[in-house]
Amino acid sequence: MSDIRVYIQEICDISPNQMSFNEREVIYNTIKQAGCENLLVFGAGNDSKLWGMSSINTVVLENDDIWLNKISTKYKDILELKFMKVSYNMFKSRQECLDAIECDDVSMLRVNVSDDIFDIKWDAIIVDSPTGYRESNEYYRASSIRLASQLAESGCHIFVHDCDRQIETVAVSRFLDNKQMRIIDRTGYILK
Repeated sequence: MSDIRVYIQEICDISPNQMSFNEREVIYNTIKQAGCENLLVFGAGNDSKLWGMSSINTVVLENDDIWLNKISTKYKDILELKFMKVSYNMFKSRQECLDAIECDDVSMLRVNVSDDIFDIKWDAIIVDSPTGYRESNEYYRASSIRLASQLAESGCHIFVHDCDRQIETVAVSRFLDNKQMRIIDRTGYILK
């Protein structure tokens, strides 16, 4: 087994019920083989180092202060990784989020993030945050998917984890070209 495959397995072992081995391997290989220089990742995690290893410049966006501090401290020596704080609007229910997607409610789907991310041409974007699994009082991924669609130029590789969930399915359909989407376990992959 190659070193990278061993490393991916280690990540899967410490982060069960997250992305599968297959998802991480396909994403990593796609980014490496495409020669992606700039990678934007929604969601800090135990796989942040992996994403940093896949591109020259990896920016990770995270909304949870405690988790952001833990992960950014853990990987502070990885020069290719930069961490940024973001914030999302909280939705009272899934239906409220679905309504915001339908009417493209900019006020509800706004991601509060540094303007610096708009100055970079992103070669790849991974949407794996916010968590988005509770029924109410939740930050859903619709905002991340909408922002990814705004940042992605032609040739950008976009990966949306948990694309089988309702919010993600509807948001991908609304903001990205889901007709071109390839499914890797629970991750949707689109080349814009």
